[in-house]
Amino acid sequence: KNRIVEFGRGQFFALLSLVVTGYLQMCVYYPLILVSRQPHQAIPGSKLIVYPNVGHMPMEEIPEQSASDLIQFLEASEESSVCSA
Repeated sequence: KNRIVEFGRGQFFALLSLVVTGYLQMCVYYPLILVSRQPHQAIPGSKLIVYPNVGHMPMEEIPEQSASDLIQFLEASEESSVCSA
């Protein structure tokens, strides 16, 4: 379901929302996981995946796993959005 959500200083049109991050990713002085939780909590129905032992680029560090998770997310989203007549 499409929706408008408040996040930070603005509004965003939220569609399918998958937030991915590596647990080892640092953002200046604190782990990025703390930042990644904010959009996940702000967007109803979003999914957050945190990969242990992975840094900034899960798509490069663990491409097979991150691609598999993305495909599963999209397939699950497609199944849940199918309406019966």
